[in-house]
Amino acid sequence: MRKKENLINISIETAEFGKEYQKEDKNEIVIKKYDNLKSAVDEVDYVKHKRMIIYPNPKWVSFDDLWGSGFGAMFEMAHKNPEQLYVVIIQNYNLSPCECWSMPIVNLKMQYTDKLPYTEHIGFPHNLWLYFIESNIEDISFPISEYFNSIFMV
Repeated sequence: MRKKENLINISIETAEFGKEYQKEDKNEIVIKKYDNLKSAVDEVDYVKHKRMIIYPNPKWVSFDDLWGSGFGAMFEMAHKNPEQLYVVIIQNYNLSPCECWSMPIVNLKMQYTDKLPYTEHIGFPHNLWLYFIESNIEDISFPISEYFNSIFMV
């Protein structure tokens, strides 16, 4: 069963089927890249979670844009509720210059910093899974650097 809740004009879907989220002992940040939305959703549908799909605006140029899109709310909720799994799917992330708006996440993943702007929480919550789906519209998509690609889990 799925239900939706609104949080400051942000839609969060709750998947209440599947097994309970079990925190793994691995100290790993889950950031993955998928070719399509179905693959990302299929990956996590086996476990109960709260999920948000974010659609970057081509005008996004700073981390402010990502944080205000609902990512910030999910980040804070994940820190406050470590037993709940949160999944953020950023679909068509390269329709805007992703190296600009995602750089604080890249820096945190690469351990160049210990926290993101706008939060007092140290680190990236392990119960927040971040999935990126690349746009396949070549004429309007921004190129992705190897540095940016280095954050994704294989």
